[in-house]
Amino acid sequence: MCESSAVRDATLNVAVIGLGLIGGSVLRALAASGHHVSGYDADPATRATARTAAAQAPANARWHVTATVADAVRDADLAVVAVPLPAVGGVFDELASLAYVGVVTDVTSVKGPVRDLALDRLRTGGQSLATFIGGHPMAGRETSGFTAADPRLFDGCAWVLCLEEDGAGLRDWIELAALVTGLGARVVPATAEEHDHAVATISHVPHLVAAAVAARIATDPWPARSAPAPSATAPGSPPPAPSSPRPCAAATPKRSSTPWTPCSPTSPPRGPPSTARTRSPRWCRG
Repeated sequence: MCESSAVRDATLNVAVIGLGLIGGSVLRALAASGHHVSGYDADPATRATARTAAAQAPANARWHVTATVADAVRDADLAVVAVPLPAVGGVFDELASLAYVGVVTDVTSVKGPVRDLALDRLRTGGQSLATFIGGHPMAGRETSGFTAADPRLFDGCAWVLCLEEDGAGLRDWIELAALVTGLGARVVPATAEEHDHAVATISHVPHLVAAAVAARIATDPWPARSAPAPSATAPGSPPPAPSSPRPCAAATPKRSSTPWTPCSPTSPPRGPPSTARTRSPRWCRG
């Protein structure tokens, strides 16, 4: 990839493609930091929502929403691709068709496959165009969509920026790291392979295990029924002796063929002497 000086200026022209939770938060955070930001989303309703929000934002923290990717990146030094992984290749193709030569970064949770897409798609006539720097802000919320976007979402979060092992694009990496730090994030340098291994260990594997457990429960919702109940006694010990029946029922009596008579002071003592005191009648077996 070629090395670009696109992100060296203090104030940048940035295009954000994809205005969901992460893309919308990046757009809001960049605008609040004084950068010139244009946003695009394939969904017309999302674009309309983002335009309304821009009109309501403070005058020094507004952004533009464009009708096409071409309009968004026309003057952009940096393009942030914030679409789901299946849509990344299509966006790269469109950037290549526009002969975009700035810096491109993304926000997906896997880096190796996206790097490979960039190497394959961000080129024309066999020549690389933009400098690609894989990125992954490790932030999120329980809700999604532009309406959930928050310019402070990245405060204190780890934001991985991928380095090439051969050092290509290092100057642009440094400048992008400075930009990300300005949004409140902590930059974590890593290769794509290091990132994917770490994320698979701490994130994806637990999800796979949870899915496997859920599938097991779906096929056998009560697996514990087939297992014997645990015993409270040690192996080889005799079972505990049954407890002596209480002389009087402490709760509503069960139906029985034995007649029930009220306890009274004249009734024979039932149990220890301390229980033979005069008290209000209770239902006991006769």
